[in-house]
Amino acid sequence: MPVVDVHAHIYPDKVAEKASQSIGNFYHIPMEEQDGSVWRLLNEIDGSDITRCVVHSVAVRPGTVESINDFISATCKEHQEFVGFMTLHQDTPNIEAEIERACGLGLHGIKLHPDTQAVNMDDDRLMPVYEIAERRGLPLIIHCGDYRYDYSHPRRLKRILHEFPQLVVDAAHFGGWSIQGAGGNLRLRSHPLWVRLPHVAADKRAEDIPRRGVLPGCVGSHVLVQYRTVLGDGFVEEPRIVMERSAMATTDVRRDGGRAVDELRLVRLTREVQMHAAGSCMAEFGNTRVLCAATVEEGVPRWRKGSHAGWVTAEYAMLPASTNRRSPREQRGRKGRSMEIERLIGRSLRTVVDLRALGEITVTLDCDVIQADGGTRTASVTGAWVALHDALAGLVREKKLSSLPLMGQVAAVSMGVVNGVAMLDLDYGEDSNAEVDMNLVGTADGRIIELQGTGEKTPYDRAQLDALLDLGETGVDKLIALQRKVTGFGV
Repeated sequence: MPVVDVHAHIYPDKVAEKASQSIGNFYHIPMEEQDGSVWRLLNEIDGSDITRCVVHSVAVRPGTVESINDFISATCKEHQEFVGFMTLHQDTPNIEAEIERACGLGLHGIKLHPDTQAVNMDDDRLMPVYEIAERRGLPLIIHCGDYRYDYSHPRRLKRILHEFPQLVVDAAHFGGWSIQGAGGNLRLRSHPLWVRLPHVAADKRAEDIPRRGVLPGCVGSHVLVQYRTVLGDGFVEEPRIVMERSAMATTDVRRDGGRAVDELRLVRLTREVQMHAAGSCMAEFGNTRVLCAATVEEGVPRWRKGSHAGWVTAEYAMLPASTNRRSPREQRGRKGRSMEIERLIGRSLRTVVDLRALGEITVTLDCDVIQADGGTRTASVTGAWVALHDALAGLVREKKLSSLPLMGQVAAVSMGVVNGVAMLDLDYGEDSNAEVDMNLVGTADGRIIELQGTGEKTPYDRAQLDALLDLGETGVDKLIALQRKVTGFGV
């Protein structure tokens, strides 16, 4: 079956060996058998299943953009096996004019390499590139996620895709390189495909293709359509690609009920469930149900009197029948876990309340777990914000406050590694078997209030932490959107 390699670098003969060695030095990769020349690439694909290559190079200086694009175009006209992508640089004087010129040369897409070009991929200078690419339907290959740098961290790609939702991106490597084992064998230091952005694919290793160093694109459906537009009917829908499975792999894994690894449970936030509460919300995360109620009282704790500022606090408890074994009521003193969780809820909510605008008023959020199936603290934070919003909105309606002293939103979600797979929003069965267990409390603008993480069975490394954090941010974004939908806050 034919295969298309969507990620192949080529260089003019006079600089190919030097350029290839420079890449080797950058990644600490032995390049004895890779000189980056056109004839070497042609020899390597000869006799393999690869029938076509998307070829490109990288301009590390703006002055080389035109000459590189001229070279790629001329090479593709000479060799029908090649389809060319243009290079651009963040300091290209007239980016739109160069894109127009390169398209006229027959180049079909754009290649960016933030790490070697020393630019954040979401830098303002690159925004015109994404706007034009989205408008013209040009696919991009972006070297993404080198673990040594922040230029190309996948969270930056996430921001770009929020701004340009129809942009088509092949996130090359999606995790960068590391050298593993004797002989310097290459392996991806993989971020999982947790972002789940439409129109994004990620290169993975293809061990079954008889060519060294090839990382063909594991092309998702939207990217596949775009590449078929570029490459014609010769593009194969199911490339022979074997993805190296890492400790953080997430693809093609289904949980109980068919839920994907980056998918929340069914979440419901039902308002006004208690008639006497100033604000109330039933937060349901799957089978977990937490009743969140807000009470408003004049005055503040004794230590806060005279401050002309208010206070937001919380209490948390699990009802006796909330678990499969009866949990005794906490009549002889608070449990350490309950105190820890209620403090988490209180301090999380206080970060988005203008306490001076509130005045000397205390709002208490009571979070009572009616049914527990994992994630009770995160459901409590998420539901308590809704109850708090309604309580404060009531004070405005009653003209006790001139404006809503709520500066933003707060939501929380759990994530973890279960059987080597990174997952979002763990239920009890997953949580109790997790090797790594985390909780993230975040805001609507992507900032972190609290991150709790424990290696329950095994330590975790920085790459796993980054992957889980971005997985959690995806969940928080969805919960923030649901809060906004049910309350109308900020709409």
